[in-house]
Amino acid sequence: MTPKDFFLQLGIIITLYVSIVALISFLFSVINISLPDASAYYYDGSSALAWSMSVFIVVYPVLVYLLVKTNKYLIASPERKEVSIKKWATYLTIFLTALTIVIDLIVLMFTFLQGEQLTLRFILKVLVVVVVALTVFWASMKELQGKFLGNTAVLKKTAWVVSGVILILVVTGFIFIGSPSDARLALEDRQRVSDLQYIQSEVVSYWDRKGALPATLTDLNDPLNYVSVPVDPETMMHYEYNVKSPLSFELCANFGTVSNEEELFPAQTKAMYPNEEYFKHTDGRNCFERTIDPELRKPNYVR
Repeated sequence: MTPKDFFLQLGIIITLYVSIVALISFLFSVINISLPDASAYYYDGSSALAWSMSVFIVVYPVLVYLLVKTNKYLIASPERKEVSIKKWATYLTIFLTALTIVIDLIVLMFTFLQGEQLTLRFILKVLVVVVVALTVFWASMKELQGKFLGNTAVLKKTAWVVSGVILILVVTGFIFIGSPSDARLALEDRQRVSDLQYIQSEVVSYWDRKGALPATLTDLNDPLNYVSVPVDPETMMHYEYNVKSPLSFELCANFGTVSNEEELFPAQTKAMYPNEEYFKHTDGRNCFERTIDPELRKPNYVR
């Protein structure tokens, strides 16, 4: 065994396993987004999709390059097919995929015997793991028979087919999470909603302590309690705040997207972000008026 043998096989193992994990993670995220769990308080599958797509775009081409490099190496030196590291790598893959299938089936059977409901989400995830593992198991068995590496025609055909599948997955991912510019706008709007929630809470807390609304947002700044009024993430300017009456106030912000719209927030549902129901917005300037009920809330000095 030469250093070239070792590092080629090590590179193939690492990139192959990372790609497989990314594939399963991607399919799980698609299932979670398409069939959201109503009991889940928070889930944003866009991050997992973005990670998987990054692996497809960066790691998968490296895997193809290493396979092509190894294929040329084995054609030039056919005796290298018998190098122990190559067989160890293939048998390790076979062992791990077989173990994965067995564990997956055990979990499925255990869930069934425990009387838990076999939801469509759960069954689809089990099928994903089984299908992916069986595919890798089949490919590894074929490799032991010398059907892939060293056979340029078969390897090229397989690479084109898998690359087509990866391309479809990447396009599907963009459909779910949107373009990078859409993701940036959504991220900024989510920060704006979080900032408005915080400011609203501080305004109400100010009224609880003093029995009056703050005249301006800067009145909320309190270094002793580590309170600092947030600013818009894009303009770095203070949010708009207006006192409408002794008990009501208004918060305004400029948004870049429309909230709770499937085409802009496909990886989110109302159940995932329940508090944002109080800050629904369109793109552009939006204002939210709030009124304090003195019968429900009394200033601390009155209590």
